[in-house]
Amino acid sequence: YPVDKEFSLSFRVLYLPEKGSLYLKMIDIRNSHDSEKIM
Repeated sequence: YPVDKEFSLSFRVLYLPEKGSLYLKMIDIRNSHDSEKIM
């Protein structure tokens, strides 16, 4: 499925066990819609 570069990067980083929660907070603060889609 086509997605923006920023969105795809955040999506990949989100699944990293080391910085998952950290990036999750960053994404949530940046865009609530993206955060909901990822979750």
